[in-house]
Parts: sequence; structure tokens; C-alpha cells
Amino acid sequence: MKQEEIIGLLKKYKENRCTPEEYHKVYTWMNKAENEKLLGEILENEIGGKSGQESEFQGAEEEKEALWNKIQKEVRNTPYGLKKQTQTRRKERSRSIVSGTYQVAAAVALLVISLSLALYHFNHQEEEVFVKPLVMKETRTLAGQKKDVVLADGTKVKLNARSSLRFPENFQDTGERRVYLTGEAFFEVTENAEKPFVVVSNQTKTKVLGTTFNVNAQPGDNNIYIALVTGKVLVEMEDTHSFLQPDQMVTVNIAEGKMATSGFDKEEILGWKEGKIVFREAGIETVVQELEKWYGVEFTLKGTMPKGTISAVYDKVSLKKILEGISFTYRFSYDIEDKKVIIQFK
Repeated sequence: MKQEEIIGLLKKYKENRCTPEEYHKVYTWMNKAENEKLLGEILENEIGGKSGQESEFQGAEEEKEALWNKIQKEVRNTPYGLKKQTQTRRKERSRSIVSGTYQVAAAVALLVISLSLALYHFNHQEEEVFVKPLVMKETRTLAGQKKDVVLADGTKVKLNARSSLRFPENFQDTGERRVYLTGEAFFEVTENAEKPFVVVSNQTKTKVLGTTFNVNAQPGDNNIYIALVTGKVLVEMEDTHSFLQPDQMVTVNIAEGKMATSGFDKEEILGWKEGKIVFREAGIETVVQELEKWYGVEFTLKGTMPKGTISAVYDKVSLKKILEGISFTYRFSYDIEDKKVIIQFK
């Protein structure tokens, strides 16, 4: 810390205005040997009184000696539980800061006692003052994988393929339950009216109290899709927001900072949870991207890609079965080799 900062903290301490964090900060700084000289100068000028001024510690030598003996006794009996090594080092440091005087030594020892008492007080009220840092966990899915996750509050999350969810190990008393999503997931949020559940995806925040909804925020896609099944949802992005009712979906355009609300096809948007692949007027590029994600394969397309779209629902079927079906529509032959699929358009 800079000298100005430590002086400011010491002054706040004298006036009983330090926060628990500031008490710890001062004590840690004061306990470092390399700060001895500066500590002595600060205490002599700021606490012990400047040269020529009357100090609260000045007086008869007998009184100084009596005060010093009393300080040593109090340091040994401080309830903060200072280690003997720390006490000894503090006494030696205190005696040597200003040669031939007890003034600064007394000030240092009194500061140690007072800080120790304050730290003892606040450590025994930790649940009221200190908030433990959040321990974050992360779970991911690869192409072809899906995963069920249960959060600390009982909220259930189904994570789609090529997605990741980052969330606290335990939700703290921070006023909300916040998680971070990349990709797609369906949430069944445990109701808690006093602590909203917030899903952060790209630049969008979806805030709920207790509800079921789907968030699709694929990397590289300018659009994020939030579909509400039950309850109510507030979707926020910078200065724009949208309230959703059941069976409504908002499409968020990140690039333009706009939102558009509409109805949605439940089978198309939520079918993936039940093992369904749903295509609604999908072009070949969309079909290939979805199959790569769903089955964890890599496509190589040869020849001229045809135009046109398909609409179909595939319920828990193999990749080969799907390729057989759409090969007639798009007129291609295919070859599956391990995790690679080669398509040759005719």
C-alpha cells in the first residue's frame, strides 16, 4: 500500500470507522518486517504526535514504564490469539522503532491490541459481515452428448450437445442465483421469490423466479432464442428488455441490439429434450450442422449443394436412418467412416 493509503486507514481506525476488510488490510501490512521504518514514522507523526507537540503518551518516565508493562500484559492476553512468535517480533519491533523512547512502541502495541480485539470481534460475527467467495463449477457436453445437471437450489438443467454451463457450487446470499450458458439448455427452476434465477448467455440475461424455459445461444450465432414454457421471464440486454408469457419466445439479435417476441413450435424448439431431431423447412447446411452436433460426426460435402428445404421429425433414430431418408430428397450418396461422413451430391 502507498503511504497515503495506510495513513488514511490508520486515521479511520483511530475514529473507529474501519470496515472489517480494512482492519485486516492494516493488520497484514503492519505485520510485515519491511514496513517497520515507515510504520515508525507514521506512528510518530500521525499517532504519537509530531515533534514539539504534546502526545497522549508523553509524561513521567515512571508512567511510561508502567504503561509499557501493562501493554505487554495485554498483548499476551489478547483474545485474538496472536502467536507467541508474532508477539515477540511485535515487541522487539515496537522497542526499536524510535530509539530511546516508549512513545511509538506503546502506540504500536496499543494498535496491535486494538486491531486484535477488532479482528476477534468481527471473526466471531463472520456470518454477518463476511461472504465466502463463490466456488464456480463448469460442465460441458461434446458433440453427440447431452447431460442432466442439478444445481444447489434443486434447479434441474438439461444441457444439449456442444454446450457449457458455469454455475456456483452453492448459491450465496447475493440476491440472485446466476449461471452462465454457452449453447443450449432447458431449465426447470426451483421457485424462490426472494432470489431470482438469472441465466447469462452472451450479452443477454434471462431472469426468472421459478419457471421452465429453453435458452439457445450458440457460439458464432448473432441470435439468441429464449422460449418460455411455464411461469414468467424477463429478458434483458443493455437498454432493451422483454417480458415473456408462457408459449412465447423472444429472438434477441445481438448485433443490432433488438428483440422480437413471437409464438413457437414446441416440438421444434423443445424436441431435443426427448431425443427428437426436428427440421422445419431446413436447408442442407442447417441439416448438416444439426447432425454434426447431434451425432458427434464431421461431414465432408462434395459436388454442388442443392437448393430446397425439408421438414421432418426423427425420434431416437440412427444417423444412417436419417441419411437414408434425406438422400432421396437432396439426391446424394453417402459413406460413413467412423466419425466422418462423406456426402457426394449427384
